[in-house]
Amino acid sequence: YRLSAADRASIIRFIKGLMNDNLDASLELIQVGYTGKTDGPSLPLRITVKGPANESDIALSYVMEVLEDHDQDIEIFVKSLDRDEFKDVSISVETDDPTSITTEPEAEVVEMEVTEHPVQLTFQNVPTGYRLSAGNRASIIRYVKDLVDDNIDESFELIEVAYAGSDRNRNLISPMLQHTRRLDTVSLPLRVAVKGPAEDSD
Repeated sequence: YRLSAADRASIIRFIKGLMNDNLDASLELIQVGYTGKTDGPSLPLRITVKGPANESDIALSYVMEVLEDHDQDIEIFVKSLDRDEFKDVSISVETDDPTSITTEPEAEVVEMEVTEHPVQLTFQNVPTGYRLSAGNRASIIRYVKDLVDDNIDESFELIEVAYAGSDRNRNLISPMLQHTRRLDTVSLPLRVAVKGPAEDSD
């Protein structure tokens, strides 16, 4: 069994919430990120916190304390994602590499700016004449927003993922094509806004 991208994103969001609500006041949560694929049913994470310099061991103990104190909450949440697949699941938390959880001293001031980037999702081999409903479009945008938010480089902050099209111009396939083709392509134009170092806008 392998966690789906959607389940993985949901679990990471839940752990972010636990950290933000329960982490020691001397620390600030920077990011909870997925570190890559594994061979088993585990979820490797990288947790980055900001706090007093030269106290990474203490930061690690605080982070592990939150996860261990709330492992039952994590387990209940995971079971709620799929009560058939996860009905017997149990959760354990461990770390083998203290550098996976870091403290960062106060950083130098870096000029930040918000940049907008046009992105287009293309859906191929859909029935001719099909158009995404407003509800489906909103669901896809929420999913893309969660993916970007969970995986974007920690030097950037996601501001917005928004629909960049116009409902007035949705019917882009001519009547002739609709009669001669059984499958077609549908596009979903998006506008992704991120905040990051001004010199790294590209």
